[in-house]
Amino acid sequence: MTTSGDRVRPRRRRRNRWHATLLGAATLAFPAMGQAVLIPNHAMGGVRPGWSEQRVVRELGDPVTRFVVSDETGETRRLGYRGLTVLLHDGEVALISTSVSRRANRTRTGVGVGTSERRLRARLRAVACSGLAGGRRCTVGALRPGRSNTVFVMRRGRVTRISVGNVLWARV
Repeated sequence: MTTSGDRVRPRRRRRNRWHATLLGAATLAFPAMGQAVLIPNHAMGGVRPGWSEQRVVRELGDPVTRFVVSDETGETRRLGYRGLTVLLHDGEVALISTSVSRRANRTRTGVGVGTSERRLRARLRAVACSGLAGGRRCTVGALRPGRSNTVFVMRRGRVTRISVGNVLWARV
């Protein structure tokens, strides 16, 4: 013998099925909301180090600002988007940077602009922090030429700028 509280009524079952369908449709319609935008040492804001300028423009659209600087190391292009800067050295993405205005770039664990140093150290592995004039810098990855890394610039104990890129050269 079962009471009405022991089993799910048909109406409630249909309503639960409807909610599950609606949730599934919302997940498919808005996939970026659940995905990490910042992948340390690999990507940020939908851009990866090593991409060409054409690929960046195809993914992000036309930049708001565009600068070209030539020096002894080669040509550097700076593509400016709202809260995101992409630097290309000799045609490939060398650095992707974001600042305080772009709080949407977060890792899967929630680390991003505005995160405290304590939370950064707790949520990311292999973080090395050092003092810097006027603030601190925390790095994930090797600072060796040809290797990629992620740098978190800290001011007053919180992340204010994040850069993901390949090391082009290092001081000896």
